[in-house]
Amino acid sequence: MASVGDSLELTAQGPKSRPVPTRLLVVLSVAALLVGALGLVVPQLVGSRDELAADRQAVLTRTSDFAVTFNTYSVNDWAGYQKRVRALVTPRYEKQFLEITNAVLGVVKDKGRRSGDVKVLAQAVDRIDHDSAVVIIAFNTTLRTKDSEQAATNRFRWAVSLQKIRGKWLVSESDAVPAMQASVDDVAKGGQTQ
Repeated sequence: MASVGDSLELTAQGPKSRPVPTRLLVVLSVAALLVGALGLVVPQLVGSRDELAADRQAVLTRTSDFAVTFNTYSVNDWAGYQKRVRALVTPRYEKQFLEITNAVLGVVKDKGRRSGDVKVLAQAVDRIDHDSAVVIIAFNTTLRTKDSEQAATNRFRWAVSLQKIRGKWLVSESDAVPAMQASVDDVAKGGQTQ
């Protein structure tokens, strides 16, 4: 028992706590930084995980080339025009293209039509796999006649189907994509847009 004048020294008699070694914290921090850096560097060294990235770029390039070539013509060089387009399309589509353009030549020849100044506005891959793709493209082109140098600007949106034949992407079909139209009344009534 302690009396009033006694000095007491109290100490805890529990288990001793040990400080976390600084070295361990440094090692864990460095390891975490290395793992993070590897996560950034390894994908660059190994390459893209998108195995169709090269094909995706190839179909975009082919579609743009096709839209520009198809819409750049003069009735004065119809054979050259057909030859340029034929190099971009499948054999099946080539046959259709030649039939259509031969029929069109008779109509546009008298007017001295020429088309050009194609400007691609936007394009995107809609679907793609190893041997087929669909690209949506929007572009403007100008049309002139021999009677007038005044150019008429036309805006187009196409869905272009492509096939990979012997390692080369070729256009197999192109269709106009109609513009969607909607009004506030259609939306308010819960109607569908066209």
